[in-house]
Amino acid sequence: MTLSTAILVAQKQSYTEPDPRDDLSGIDIAYKLLIIYREVGYKSELCDIVIKSILPPALIYIEMQ
Repeated sequence: MTLSTAILVAQKQSYTEPDPRDDLSGIDIAYKLLIIYREVGYKSELCDIVIKSILPPALIYIEMQ
């Protein structure tokens, strides 16, 4: 199964965010990490978290179906 097919299957089964790029870009995890950081007392902002997306930059801006 290709990655794109696996993503479509996961999306149809509601395992992804409405836009799967949010999961694949790392932003969803970054938000969750930010919540945890703040809960344990760190004063952090989203810009303090380094995100390495697994998506190539060209895919981040393509409109999803």
